[in-house]
Amino acid sequence: MASEIQYAGPTISPATAGKVEDCAICGNLSFEVFADLGRYRVLSCPSCSTHLRDPTIVDPVDDRIGDYEARQGLFEKQTADRILSAVDEIQPVRGDCLDVGCATGSFLRQAETRGWRCHGTDISAIAVAKARVAVPSGTFEAGSFSKNTFSA
Repeated sequence: MASEIQYAGPTISPATAGKVEDCAICGNLSFEVFADLGRYRVLSCPSCSTHLRDPTIVDPVDDRIGDYEARQGLFEKQTADRILSAVDEIQPVRGDCLDVGCATGSFLRQAETRGWRCHGTDISAIAVAKARVAVPSGTFEAGSFSKNTFSA
């Protein structure tokens, strides 16, 4: 019988867990062990002080991105239009727009139609891959950007 990993959520098998390779926030490749809890370790990134679980949990949400897009499509377009109209009031000159937690790029797709240069970041590599298709001219990362890069 395969062992299972318990965390604050459902029980999963080791087959759905992954080894930490780099910091999801800053991209650092080395870690300090903050705590060894037997079934898993808590690692600390010396660069940005983020704490990570090792092995990581593969998020089952990634398998439901298609359903999310189907349900949220119209709502997201309307919300993006409302937000971008408000941004137009305070930042009428177009520049670089960063969407943190960009998911599949629906907000940035609307920003691009209004003349913004689009950049996005998301923790989900699957969502970022879809965002790259949605906004081919955009820049997308599953990580971080340097300070003072964006106008909005």
